Amino acid sequence: MRVILATFFLLSGFALSAQKTATVASEKAIQEGVSTGLYNFTFPEELGKEEITKVGSYYEQYFSVNVSEGANKVSLKLTQNDVRSRMVVMRFLTANGIERVVVGSKELSIEEFNTLYLK
Repeated sequence: MRVILATFFLLSGFALSAQKTATVASEKAIQEGVSTGLYNFTFPEELGKEEITKVGSYYEQYFSVNVSEGANKVSLKLTQNDVRSRMVVMRFLTANGIERVVVGSKELSIEEFNTLYLK
């Protein structure tokens, strides 16, 4: 029984540590993104520029992706600033493995982020 519990906690720890989190500077910044169509995120270091750019290439119809070398500062500029394009931003985040988004001091699940800021 102890072995089973130990295995469960070990696997749970790996699952939690594998979650990738993107960061947005502030709530004001994300709200400005809704009005301007420009979004700025900081992605986890384990995601490389090439990987992020490659994923972004699938969504060129909806937005352009610019990634700063090393810092993983990701800027998205929507082609059309509408609800559909913001939903595609959500797909871009999940395609990069992002499961949580920190907005200022609030950590949100990707679903909460979508509901509060992208719809």
